Amino acid sequence: MTAKISELADALEFASGADYFGNEAYVNREAGRVVFVSDEFCDIEDKPDNLDSDVWVQIPQKAELDLGVRLVTGFVGEFMPDLKMTVREIFQKKGAYARFKALLDAQGQLERWYEYEEAKTVSALQNWCVENRIVYEDL
Repeated sequence: MTAKISELADALEFASGADYFGNEAYVNREAGRVVFVSDEFCDIEDKPDNLDSDVWVQIPQKAELDLGVRLVTGFVGEFMPDLKMTVREIFQKKGAYARFKALLDAQGQLERWYEYEEAKTVSALQNWCVENRIVYEDL
């Protein structure tokens, strides 16, 4: 069986969510099945007993795949280089992503950002799958 990149992208979002929920996601490299585990929302019946086996691989967080601030700086460098300092200042305070998206919207770049983010996320997940011997199918 193969893992679906779209499901892995959802799992990446979940695993990268708020730390206080203790979110984790795993993919079964043999079956392609993705499971979501959370301290707050875990359905114990759905949690496999053998998550610590070699069959299950924990989905990383976005930062581990350079899909956090590095992604932002890459986008800004490519599409809005004149706003590098503004974006740097935005990311020195809490609520940075909301302010960054407001800036993108004001600059008419929000849709381009979403396309860029999706393409980079898919590429990073494909590379991660290869590194972890997970067979995947594209979107």
